[in-house]
This record gives sequence, C-alpha cells and structure tokens, in this order.
Amino acid sequence: MEILALTLNLIVTLCTESIGFVHCISLRSALTSESRLWLNTNLRLLTAVRGWYSPNGALLNGISGVLLVISYSSASLVVCLDYQIPSHTPIIFPARIAFAGLPLIILGVALSLQVMIALSGMWAVKILTWSSSPFDLTAALVHHTQLTPATLRCMCRVSDLDTYGGPTKPPEIQPSAWRAHPSIRKAVFSLWGIVAACAGWAALVMYIWGKFLGGWVSSSDALTLQTGSFLPNGVGSIRYLMPGGFCSLSTWQLSRDR
Repeated sequence: MEILALTLNLIVTLCTESIGFVHCISLRSALTSESRLWLNTNLRLLTAVRGWYSPNGALLNGISGVLLVISYSSASLVVCLDYQIPSHTPIIFPARIAFAGLPLIILGVALSLQVMIALSGMWAVKILTWSSSPFDLTAALVHHTQLTPATLRCMCRVSDLDTYGGPTKPPEIQPSAWRAHPSIRKAVFSLWGIVAACAGWAALVMYIWGKFLGGWVSSSDALTLQTGSFLPNGVGSIRYLMPGGFCSLSTWQLSRDR
C-alpha cells in the first residue's frame, strides 16, 4: 500500500512540476512584456502581472495555489485499505488494497484545471525562450530589444535597485534570498502565519471543549493523546471511513487477539 501511495505521489509531483515550469516561463515572459522582469526566477504563485483577469494575474495564481494543495491532498486519499466486516461476526477478514473513486476524480479535475491555467498563460504571451538559464534569457531579451540600459549601474546587484553610486566591483558574498528576492519574505510570512493559525485553532478547540463540552462525557472519553485528534470521537477508539464501512481500531485489536 505504501509503495502504491508513494508511486502516485511521485506521478502527481511530476505532473505539477511540469505544469509549474510552463506557468513560470509564461509568467517570466508576461513580466518582460510589462518591463517588470527584475529577476530570472520568480515565485510563480506569489508574483502576478497587472490585471486580475490575466492568466498570470493574482486571481488565477491564487486558484492555482488552491488546486496545488488539493492535488497533493487528494493523492494521499486515493490508496486505502478495504476491510471486510461481515454483519454476523465481529471478526475482521484481511484487508484488501482499494482505490477511492471520489479522491481520484478530484485529483484529475485539479490537475486538469492547472493545465488549463498554464496553457492559457502560455497562449496569452509571446514566449521569448524556454531555457531557464539567465544567459539564454539575456540573449533572448537583447535579440528582441527588450533590454533597456541602466546608467551608472555597472556590476551592481539586483537587490540594490535604488543605488546609483556609479560602477562598482562585484561583491565577494552574494546577499541572502531574504534581501535579494522580495517574494521570499511573503513565503516566509505565509509559512509562519500557517503555523500560528494551526496553533491558535488547536488552543481554541481545546479551550472550548474543556470549558463547555468537557462535562458531557465521561473521563474515559476526554481529550487524550491516544485519540490522534483535537476533537474526541466519544467512543474511546479511532475510526476510519473505508469503502467497506467503518473500522474501529479497538475492534480490530480485539479480534486479532482472539
């Protein structure tokens, strides 16, 4: 089961990376057409062109991010175990590997929508070069007369956009990504924001449960580390929904011991 799940995740990763490459190249060409291409590599989901309706705009970039999350989430739910539990006996027969249909459909729809967004972005602009090398990109920009000389900035770094002190020597140490790429700050703030939101949600749920719902159940059903969830299930065991029905870990343990 783990091998099948890993194989499916590798296939999904290959598809999303290919879609992301096309989307990144189209975004770079779109930024070039607006004379806003400052860096060879841009965070494609956090960098947008002007116009919310554009294939590389903020709206479709946000939708692409949501679809990317849905792709990996649904891929982890496709492969599961199907337990055979007859109604006349509590004994659980050996499980079979099964493929859930609904997560597989959602995965296909999410990947298809990402492909449509990437292709629309590719058709909306003129692709100057498919190479990811900055040297090939520079040659393509010079060939298509997309470069404008910047005076008094010979050998200056891209991070020093507001510095006009004349030609300078190349620095021995390159600046950090935090300083050189403004989108890195957005990514870092977003990641730590998600951590804070999860911690706040956990604290809120535990507070509400202990304050208002703690007296409704017995002590054996209270919030414990064995439940694997912030919300107790009220039956003292973890249950998973499989294609064949519900399977209780406590029941499985009992039948196995017998």
